[in-house]
Amino acid sequence: MIRKWTLKRNLVVVNVILLTAALLYSSIMLIRYSGEVSLKNLINSSYDMLTYVCRSVDDFITTEVKISTEVMQSDSDLKEHLERRPEDYENPHDKLVDIYLMNRYLTRRNSYSRVSGALAGIINKNGVVYNLQYPMDMGDEAEAFAETLMNKKKRLEYGYDWYPLQINCFAPETGNIRYDRMIPVFKNLLLDGGGYQGTLIYSLSEEQIYEQYKKSKLLEEGYLYIINGNGKLISHSNEAMLLCPEEVENQIYTRRVMEGTGNYFIENREVVMSQRLNDGNWIAVAVIPLDNMIGEVVGIYKRFIFVIAVILIISVSVSVLLSREAIKPLETMIASMERVENGDFSVRVDEKGPSDIARLIHHYNNMLENTERYIREEYQIKRMKKAAELDALVAQINPHFLYNTLESIVWQARAAGAYKISDMAYSLGKMFNIMVNKGHSMLTVEKELEHVKLYVHLQNNRYNDRFDLRIDLDDEELLQYRTLKLILQPIVENIILHGFTKEQEDCTIHIGVYLNRGMLVYDVEDNGIGIPKAELESIRAGLKEQNVMEYDEQNAKLRRNSGRGIGLQNVHQRIGLYYGNQYGLEIYSEEGEGTEVIIRIPTDES
Repeated sequence: MIRKWTLKRNLVVVNVILLTAALLYSSIMLIRYSGEVSLKNLINSSYDMLTYVCRSVDDFITTEVKISTEVMQSDSDLKEHLERRPEDYENPHDKLVDIYLMNRYLTRRNSYSRVSGALAGIINKNGVVYNLQYPMDMGDEAEAFAETLMNKKKRLEYGYDWYPLQINCFAPETGNIRYDRMIPVFKNLLLDGGGYQGTLIYSLSEEQIYEQYKKSKLLEEGYLYIINGNGKLISHSNEAMLLCPEEVENQIYTRRVMEGTGNYFIENREVVMSQRLNDGNWIAVAVIPLDNMIGEVVGIYKRFIFVIAVILIISVSVSVLLSREAIKPLETMIASMERVENGDFSVRVDEKGPSDIARLIHHYNNMLENTERYIREEYQIKRMKKAAELDALVAQINPHFLYNTLESIVWQARAAGAYKISDMAYSLGKMFNIMVNKGHSMLTVEKELEHVKLYVHLQNNRYNDRFDLRIDLDDEELLQYRTLKLILQPIVENIILHGFTKEQEDCTIHIGVYLNRGMLVYDVEDNGIGIPKAELESIRAGLKEQNVMEYDEQNAKLRRNSGRGIGLQNVHQRIGLYYGNQYGLEIYSEEGEGTEVIIRIPTDES
């Protein structure tokens, strides 16, 4: 089926398939990568929020517990309030008086030093429990609670004992679930010089801890809870969970966090993040539905898909247009052949399209001209005029278009088995690509040398491998230096056009590249016929002229066939315009010995 298709259809189909495949593959990889990065960034952002929550809770604990403990332990006057024994109290009223006096003393201390309101009670060294929260007459409940916890106490001499969430027995219930639940904290009271004097009992309200993170954005999409090192509940953003803490403690997320699975993990389409706080005694756990995070990533996917679709449509459209333009000259030529078959030898084809097609059309036109000349000599002047018009059209071909169409010809020629044509078209296309250089004036030394190699390669195709180009580099690193483009090719072209006789067979062109006094030097030599002394002086005088002509396309056409000196002057002037008059060309020659051209420009490492 493909063989029955026209060349234009084949080109369009192949280009569309290749473009679509390349775009789809790159798009899928880009979308996949961007999605992973976006999800990771969202997780990192959420983890930063969790870090902020932990810091807030840590600051609260420091203020309410640790600073207050420092104040109490440095208070030597407190010792006399803690000397009573249980038998010293004949009735509950006496104990209430002591509690009142102790509260009054602590209130007075709080006016000039920080004593936390979270201090619920004190157990002196004789086992007497003082309930410092109102109402103070709940001594029995407080004493029973303290005794229970004291039995579990680890008896750390300097550390804190942190207990899980439980009902506050130091104050009556209010009906507020969060306020009525507390986290008990025990700390031995070690007065300076007095040793162990008792134990401080702090009652951290769950409501106070909840206040530290209730405004976090983590709670807008998920939930957060805090557990101790044994997995027991401390606080939960869902108030209902405070009534059944065992559900949280037995939850799979809690078990995995306790196993230490890392900073976060994903399970049941939820992202679970954890971080230690309170000196490692507690663990904050945040749970966020994955769908909420993926929602943002999906938005990114949609935008990518839209952009990719637009690029694909534009690429396919451009491919169709370029393929049509590449084949159009051939279609015109086929139409011309049909007219020639009918005896009309006056038909001519515009020499447009890729270089090989343009050359084919050119030879086709010449064939028609020669045939018609034998038939009607009187049209010779008209034919010459037509050929001139066609030459003008060729000179106006856009280099970008030529390069694109040359690429198409390369593939067509390879498919047809015309490998020499394909090679020449490929070399010419490479030359155009380097010459255009995306509109930039600068390229690397490697590209400049490649351009010369391609030019000599094309000339060797024309002159049966007559020219031997040799290139020597002082250092391979010179290939990455940057240089003004198209400064070697005009020199080599002058050598090929004027430097050798038609009979000379050993035609050698040598190009040396090296650094000298901070300058990049090109040394171009040949073993040709040399330059007569008078002509050499004329060329040198032209190079020394200070009035540099402005370069434009029209001047370039006029200079192209005006002798070898014009090409050298053009390169010298371009170097002077770009780098300054201290850089440029020097030329040396002896008749019968060859010619040497030295080009100096400033160094510019890429």
